[in-house]
Amino acid sequence: MSQFRIENQGTNSFLVYSLSPVDEIDKIGLGMISNNKIPNMLPMAFNQIDSERNFRYNISSTVSLQKFLEGTITRKRALNMFKSICNVFIISEDYLLDSNQFLLNPQYIFVEPASGTASMVYLAIIRDNGISGVDYALFF
Repeated sequence: MSQFRIENQGTNSFLVYSLSPVDEIDKIGLGMISNNKIPNMLPMAFNQIDSERNFRYNISSTVSLQKFLEGTITRKRALNMFKSICNVFIISEDYLLDSNQFLLNPQYIFVEPASGTASMVYLAIIRDNGISGVDYALFF
């Protein structure tokens, strides 16, 4: 996942994914994510300048799940985090999103620290074997 970087612009922070020239964009998924405010999913914008294509996810006022779990958390915040992650997979069916395109990596799941609500990254790229490469049972 070395194609990810974090950019800061004023008070906003963005997780930026740089697409390679061979990456084929899932246009349905891109349209759904860009044009709808889907609960527990990071807002995303697609940018293209010449041949450079990027997905930009707004991660302002959140921390990665990895950092969130390093600190002390309450039972309520932990349950909110698990609930919001599970909720994404349920809601994604309503928006015709492929559940294999969510990144189940603690570095790329972002949590609002006060409530414990998690937001997922949907990588709108068509790949035969999916993106996550993580066993759901092992992740949870």
